[in-house]
Amino acid sequence: RNVSVCAATRSGAGVVVLWNGLAQDRSEVVELPVNVHALSVQTLDGTAVPSQVVPSLPSVTNYGAPAGGALGTALFSARVPAMGFAAFRFSTPSSLAERAADARHAETVTLENEFLALVFVDGNLERITDKTSGVSAQAKQSWLMYNSSRGEGQNSGAYIFRPYNASEAVPVFSAAPTLSVVRGPVADEVHQTFGQWISQRVRLAKGARHAEITYTVGPIPVGADGKEVVTRISADIQTAGECYTDSNGREMLLRKRDFRSTWRLNQTERVAGNYFPVVTSMFIKDAARQLTLLTDATQAGSGCVHDGELEAMVHRRG
Repeated sequence: RNVSVCAATRSGAGVVVLWNGLAQDRSEVVELPVNVHALSVQTLDGTAVPSQVVPSLPSVTNYGAPAGGALGTALFSARVPAMGFAAFRFSTPSSLAERAADARHAETVTLENEFLALVFVDGNLERITDKTSGVSAQAKQSWLMYNSSRGEGQNSGAYIFRPYNASEAVPVFSAAPTLSVVRGPVADEVHQTFGQWISQRVRLAKGARHAEITYTVGPIPVGADGKEVVTRISADIQTAGECYTDSNGREMLLRKRDFRSTWRLNQTERVAGNYFPVVTSMFIKDAARQLTLLTDATQAGSGCVHDGELEAMVHRRG
């Protein structure tokens, strides 16, 4: 997603109204694109709301041109009643407010709140721990790409994912990513850059039971071969070739590597043949642990290509 473009909020002053269509209260972290370094947020009755301003990810169009995004993103915590709304007034403080602390890359960085701890080693996400249960799992994230098939039967294209010769994905960037840390009263974040065309933010909000990953990918460099860009999380979870994906957001379906429950499969595409639609979620698990990936848009993905790995397609270029 790319949510850093909004002309109405860039000046750092205005009123925003949030609507909750669910039948239960919601507490969320709200993002506002702004071109200021600090923001004051209040409810309409004057109650101060914790807030912070963090750097925005790059904003680019589908063609790689700058999209005119704001330099910063204001964060604040909002509670909205069931089937109701809440309004908040935001403005630039008259005195310089405390900015979110920014620290540069270190060998080991930890994002931590009341429930989760995420450990980054040499710039990459390495481990996730559920502090409530004490369960910990390796969760090494990487950015990879498959080379598209050309000239051997069906080519990869707009409606076909077919890696060249069922090839393994290769890293998009061989060196360690750059990393910086932003800490504040609403959330702590790690900002990463993988080469020249992938930027990523990993956010752990106060009180959250999940981490949020947002990225900007592209423009993908043009070359002789097409590129199918994926992000992969490798865990030490024993999956035996199985994963679960949602059925249009309604139920979770068991997926098995190179297997279909209603017919005998002659598997000719080791990678693409184990990819599935991911409308809202997919997960892998063993007897003791489970790692779940929730998406905010429909993607293709798999937890069956390799044991212990979740993989999601994020961008393609022929």
